[in-house]
Formats: sequence, structure tokens, C-alpha cells
Amino acid sequence: MACLNNNTVLRPSDTTCPLCIKNKYDCELFMYRESKWRRLCINAMIILTIVLVIVYFGLLMTLTIMNFATNRAIYEAQMHCQSVDNA
Repeated sequence: MACLNNNTVLRPSDTTCPLCIKNKYDCELFMYRESKWRRLCINAMIILTIVLVIVYFGLLMTLTIMNFATNRAIYEAQMHCQSVDNA
């Protein structure tokens, strides 16, 4: 829920309290909890993005190496066939 909110509040004083909360302490506690979940959500999204980028480049490198290895194996097989044909 906090992720979908466009308000990037990090301190209780940065926003207004909901009208249903009358007590100032309860209001600050509510806002602190909201900002804590928002920070946690932002941190989780940053970590997830970093992990996805690492996985993407890992897969890209794996596929590139497999492509080179496959091309090398095909080339070796062609050279072997040519040497057998020429013999």
C-alpha cells in the first residue's frame, strides 16, 4: 500500500495526519509507521532492481559463452569433416 502512494514522506512532520486521528502522539506514531514501511518498500524495490540487473547480465554472459562454444564446436566439426573428405 505504501508503495503505491505518491507521497514520499520520510518524517512525520512532512505530511498531515488523517482526520480520524486526533491525538498528536498517535498521529506522529502513525506517520512514522507509514514512512517506515515506505522506506522499507523503496529499499526492497532498489534491491530487487539490482538483483534483476545482475541476473540479466549473468544470463547474457552465459548465453554469449554458450554461443561461442557452440560456434567453436561446429567449426571444429566442419574442419574434421573436411580433413576426412580430403584424405
